Amino acid sequence: MYFSTSTTGLGGKIKSFPEDFIVEEITEEKRILSANYGIIQRIIDSLPRKRKDYLHFTLVKRNWDTISALRELTRRLHISLKRIGYAGNKDKFAITAQRCSIWKMDVSEVRRIKLKDIIIKDFDYSDKKIEIGMLYGNRFTVTIREIPHDKNEIAAILHEFMKSSEHGILNYFGIQRFGDKRSVNHLVGKEILKHNFKEAIRIFLCETDGVEYGKEAREYLARNWGNFKEVLKIFPTHLKPERTIIAHLSKYPNDYVGALRKLPKFLRLIFVNSYQSYLFNLTLDKLWENGMRKNVKVPMVGYNLKLGEDEISCIIKEIMRREGIGLEDFKVKSMPEMSVSGSERDYLFFPENFEILKISDNLVKVRFILKKGCYATTLLRELMKSEDGK
Repeated sequence: MYFSTSTTGLGGKIKSFPEDFIVEEITEEKRILSANYGIIQRIIDSLPRKRKDYLHFTLVKRNWDTISALRELTRRLHISLKRIGYAGNKDKFAITAQRCSIWKMDVSEVRRIKLKDIIIKDFDYSDKKIEIGMLYGNRFTVTIREIPHDKNEIAAILHEFMKSSEHGILNYFGIQRFGDKRSVNHLVGKEILKHNFKEAIRIFLCETDGVEYGKEAREYLARNWGNFKEVLKIFPTHLKPERTIIAHLSKYPNDYVGALRKLPKFLRLIFVNSYQSYLFNLTLDKLWENGMRKNVKVPMVGYNLKLGEDEISCIIKEIMRREGIGLEDFKVKSMPEMSVSGSERDYLFFPENFEILKISDNLVKVRFILKKGCYATTLLRELMKSEDGK
């Protein structure tokens, strides 16, 4: 992964506390969903309103991932998660605000739910469900700590970066696309596309990627593959997707497709989409090496992609040849719901409304807006010149 700006690296550390990373969703109408909940909004929320098919609300959460928060909400409401709609996933170790919808739900039922580190507010009814992608973007408020520069040096670096970023930042997928703690999602996805379902499950269950959580259990399973009933006794209870697969394999030891299907569809698709993202990042690397400096559309590989003899097509074909993967592999016959047709994505992205909120020795707070699909971690990597191997 390359840096598209030549500015001095700010250095420092992000996400020391959830409050250091605030994400506020911006709706398609460019309304910013505030993470705050003032007295006026509380009064408005208490007023009656005309009921329609979908109840819309703003979900504000601290140190929850989106799916876990919504799953807990639906558990308390005694309804299926399928009745929930949302525009996009938000970071876990952060404070985030996003718009969600519930089909056929009375506002009084939702208002009575109390969850730790979660606020549900801004109630409204609509005829439309909120779907993935129904947003303009996100506003990020980020505190960077432990910066190895004084106040004046930080200010100089930031102003240099703000000017340089006007020419665009390489639109890499961020680390969370591949797994916040264990960067293995793309490896699992590749094996699924190659119909190596046993190997896909082995990677998902056993690879540690150097992290400590669940390490002993994963290594034990790697040494005792097939002894799933015993492994289930020692696997950490908080690793629910892994335990779901192991529980299935303990009954049906060779049913790897069935085991994968025990995971929710959105989670299975994350694996394949992650591998798509990996190929996209490799394509960006090669384009940068070849001198591409303007924004262009770059394909996301899928079974419907048509590759010609242009520069980008040739780069993609060479990357896929090295990876041992073909376009036809993205149509997964054994698991059709895992198939991906392909799309396209910008080569560069351009941050909007970048501003400095606070600056002192070794610390800065900044705010900026990114359109949907762009990663704040990618911008921060560029600003900090982080050389994290992941």
